[in-house]
Amino acid sequence: MMPTADVLEPGESRLDYETANSGKLNVLFGGSIIGTQNGTLFDIEAGIDNITDVGTVYNFKWRFLSGEGGGPAAAVGAQNLAESTQYYAVLTKGISRLKVSGGVITGVGDDDETLAMVGASLDIRPFILMVDHVQGDTIKRTAGSVGLAFSSFVIQGTAYDFENADTEYTMTLSFIQKLY
Repeated sequence: MMPTADVLEPGESRLDYETANSGKLNVLFGGSIIGTQNGTLFDIEAGIDNITDVGTVYNFKWRFLSGEGGGPAAAVGAQNLAESTQYYAVLTKGISRLKVSGGVITGVGDDDETLAMVGASLDIRPFILMVDHVQGDTIKRTAGSVGLAFSSFVIQGTAYDFENADTEYTMTLSFIQKLY
């Protein structure tokens, strides 16, 4: 699914295991991924992913507007550092259990395309529903996801529907824990 302006709190960590693709925007790596995300000070989130047949890639995000006071949260970040780096900027606005995001991402695909992104999520625990759409000159993809949240665990299934490629499916298991 597309990046959002949400970040983990300082001391909070997430461990992900994902089958099929990397789960990152339009990165068509096969196999599986084991990844971590860690919340740090100053609204910075950083992580490391180990992707089958690719190796280790890094990512980070800085939320420079928190969204408090009625406006949207805003973040910039980079993903897949050390492989095919993609940079993004995104706004996220929460209204009750609904969150809506929009932004741009660069460096996607063989042509290093810039894509527009728009998405929404609805958290009605234990269910989490997400949908997004990204589009550039040659890349167009819509994704939908259904998740079940159990305390610190989330199980999520996602379908990525590409305009010029087969639909791809992922299954993700996440564990989130406050470490300090």
